[in-house]
Amino acid sequence: MKTFLIADSGGTKTNWCFVNVKKEKRFFSTQSFHPSQWSDEFKNQLHEFWKSENVPFDTTVTFYGAGCSTISNKEQLISYFRFWGFLNVTVESDLVAAGKALYDKEKGFVAILGTGSVVFEYNNGNVSNQIGGLGYLIGDEGSGYYFGHLFLNNLLNDNFDLELSENVYSKIGTREAILKKVYGKDGKLFISSIALLLGDLNKLDPIQDIHIENVQLFVLKHLISKDINSIAIVGSYGYYFQNLIFEVLSFHQIDLIDTVQYPIEELTDCLLRDAF
Repeated sequence: MKTFLIADSGGTKTNWCFVNVKKEKRFFSTQSFHPSQWSDEFKNQLHEFWKSENVPFDTTVTFYGAGCSTISNKEQLISYFRFWGFLNVTVESDLVAAGKALYDKEKGFVAILGTGSVVFEYNNGNVSNQIGGLGYLIGDEGSGYYFGHLFLNNLLNDNFDLELSENVYSKIGTREAILKKVYGKDGKLFISSIALLLGDLNKLDPIQDIHIENVQLFVLKHLISKDINSIAIVGSYGYYFQNLIFEVLSFHQIDLIDTVQYPIEELTDCLLRDAF
């Protein structure tokens, strides 16, 4: 009997499922495998990790990752897995994972709204008509990062009342601490995590308005302009704010088909059906 190791990797972390010979599933998470993280340190650190994990090296590895759509990046990551000891490895884009988890062998439009954002059309394993996905420096409207960008712009320019500002600073740090984090080596991760750090403050009207602005920008730029009238969503930002997203989409007469935070469970089920 075969064993399987399946991964879905985004900009923040990687979700894994190991399936043993009895078809028992074990889910776990690691750091992101995004190409921006690749280095000799990454390679050696993961070498030690896999030596300590109870995963046989002859297992079938199917890896879906952000930034893994190009041939060169696929080949680079495959070379890492071979260095770690794995023999049978396939690497695909995380777009394929999201589409397969939501539609399997059917067809439809998918939005990934996590650390970043992208829209594409999925059809039985094939991805086309990609919109967005340009990265945080020139895009990512509708993502956790873009919300953090909009929010910090309002906060640091004193656009909130004093009480709200003080509540926010008590949760995420002083103005000086925030700026230090923003321009530190983990600045992108910090900005992307702002919505999570705010907790219940997300329910307050001034912050809700920024979420709405974020989603509106995404809808107008990536859906309305391309005449997309139905969408399924993957990603933590899309999942946690799905009610607000549903309201914005409904206003524009766009159907929200489904919302999944992490596609690893659905993805694993699809791959196992194909294997057996």
